[in-house]
Formats: sequence, C-alpha cells, structure tokens
Amino acid sequence: MELRQAQYTDLPKLKIMYKNIVKRMEKNGVYIWDENYPYQEFPIDIDNKSLYIICDDEKIVSAFSLCERVAGSENFSWENPNAKSIYLVRLGINADCQNQGIGAKTIEQVKHIAKGKGCEYLRLQVVDSNIPAINFYKKQNFVQAEGCYVEVIDEDFQLTEYGFEIKL
Repeated sequence: MELRQAQYTDLPKLKIMYKNIVKRMEKNGVYIWDENYPYQEFPIDIDNKSLYIICDDEKIVSAFSLCERVAGSENFSWENPNAKSIYLVRLGINADCQNQGIGAKTIEQVKHIAKGKGCEYLRLQVVDSNIPAINFYKKQNFVQAEGCYVEVIDEDFQLTEYGFEIKL
C-alpha cells in the first residue's frame, strides 16, 4: 500500500468512495455526512497539502486530512492543551475495505505523519451519534477528553461532537 498526498486527479475516485461511505453510514443510522460534506472540502485540503490517501494499486482504500486547528477544539479539556498537536479530520475507509484492518493501518500512518511534523498529540472530534467511529477510536487507544462541542449546522440541525486524543 502507498501513502501519498492527494491530487486533483484523485477527486473522482474520492467522490465515489465517500458516496459509498455515506451510504454505509446511513445504513447504520449515522446521518452526519451527505453528498456535499466532506467532499466539498477536498479541493481546499489538496491546496493546503493536508489531504492524504492510501492506495492499494489503483484503489483508494482510505483518505484523511490533517489540520493544525479545528472549530470547537477549545471546548475540550485536553491532557496538555499547549502541546503541539494535529487534528485528524474527514477520515474515510473505503466501504469495500471495512473490517480488514485498513482503519488501524491508516491510524498508524497518521501517527507517523504527525510525529514527523513534531506533534506530541493526535486529536480528533467525532459526532456523538457515530458510535462505530467512537468505538474504533477507543480500540485504537484514543482517550476521550472532557467536554463537548455543539456545531450548529442550521436552525433545525446541530451536531454534538466529542474530543479524542492520543499521545504520540
């Protein structure tokens, strides 16, 4: 498998992959992503050189972005709030590759990149209704921080997010 930064030429495959992820999430009762998010963020992530993909031959098996800051992160009691950290966002595992260890391998790659950037912590936020993701991160030894962030999408829809971190 090959880890590399995503390019604009990867966008068609990423769109298909994330549409399938959304279908799988909805099948499991998780309604947090749609036809726009997270896909609409990918061109910005590519421009910022923050979107990574892992490929097995021509197939994208996972994708993720790394950001220095995210909205709402100040709402959590991080173990060491002043330590250099990076945030994992928009992690997607190809629906065809679920339950094959790709998620754990991806997290190892993310940690490797974060360490290479001099980070002490890898942090993320996950919506409270995304129980499969919460269980996955706990299995990967992420620790839940105290606090929550309520992201207001519009007057009829809001998401409550929990913070997780792992010391690198």
